Amino acid sequence: MDIYCKNCQKTVGKIAEEKIPAGRQASVICPLCKEKILVKRPSSPEPADQNRDAVLATSTAPDHAPNLHFSITAVFREAWQKTRGFKGPVWASLLLVMAAMLGIGLVTAFLQRIMGNTPSSIALGMAIQITANIAMAPVTAGYLMIALKHIQGRPVNYRMTFAYFSSFFPLIGAALLMTLMITIGLFLLIIPGIYLIFSYLLVLPLIVEKRMGPWQAMEASRKAIHRCWFKVFGLELILGITLIGSGLLFGIGLIWTLPMCTLATGILYREIFGIANGRESIAV
Repeated sequence: MDIYCKNCQKTVGKIAEEKIPAGRQASVICPLCKEKILVKRPSSPEPADQNRDAVLATSTAPDHAPNLHFSITAVFREAWQKTRGFKGPVWASLLLVMAAMLGIGLVTAFLQRIMGNTPSSIALGMAIQITANIAMAPVTAGYLMIALKHIQGRPVNYRMTFAYFSSFFPLIGAALLMTLMITIGLFLLIIPGIYLIFSYLLVLPLIVEKRMGPWQAMEASRKAIHRCWFKVFGLELILGITLIGSGLLFGIGLIWTLPMCTLATGILYREIFGIANGRESIAV
C-alpha cells in the first residue's frame, strides 16, 4: 500500500497491506513534512453497504477512496497554506461580480423609481434580485473549480471563474431545485432545511467536474455528506466564524480568509469525491 501525504501531495513510502488488520488504520509520520499520515486498509463492504453507497461510489474519481474521516484542522491548515497565489484570481473576479451586482441594483432602483412605490415595482425588484442570485450559480461553480485546480498545483486566473457558463442550464436547474428543497425543509421545522443547506454544499462542482445532472449531483452530495454531516457542519461553522471575525477590522482580513474558505470547500470536495486530472476543459 502506498503512503500518501496530503500535505506534501506525494507518495512518501509503502507499507505491506497484511501489516494492517482489515478495516483498521495505522499512523505514520511523513519523513518530509513530519505530519501524521493515517493509512487505512479497507474492509470488504457488505452487499447492503454497496447498495446504500451506489451514488457515492459512481461519483468519485477513478481509484479514489472517499475520505469521510478527514481532519477539520488539516483542511483548515492546508487551505491557509495554499492561499498564496490564489488571492489575486479570486478577488479580481469577485470585484467584477460585485460591479455587475451593483449595476443590477442600480437598474432595479431606477425602474422602481419610474414605476413608483407600487406592489408591481416591488415584485419586479424582488424578481430581478432572485434571478440575479440564481444566475450566480455558474460563477459560484467557477470559484470552486479554480480552487480545485489550484489545490492540484495547476495555474489559475480570474477569467476561469466565468468559464463554466457552458454548464449554465444544469447549474441553474440545480440552484432552483436546491432553493426549492431547502425552502421546503426550512418550513418543516427548520432543521431539515439546515440539514440540506450543508448536504448540498458540493453539488455545483459535481455537475461540472463529474458531469452529473442536477438531481444526481444533489443526491451524491447529500448521501456523501450525510455520513460526515456534523464534521462538515463543524468545518463550515469555523470558516463562517473566521470570515466574520476577519471582517471586523475594516474587512482587511477578508483578503486572506475569503480565498482560504473557498479553498477549504475545494479540499473537502477532493477528500470526499477526488479530482480527476484533465477531466474537464475550460475556456480561458
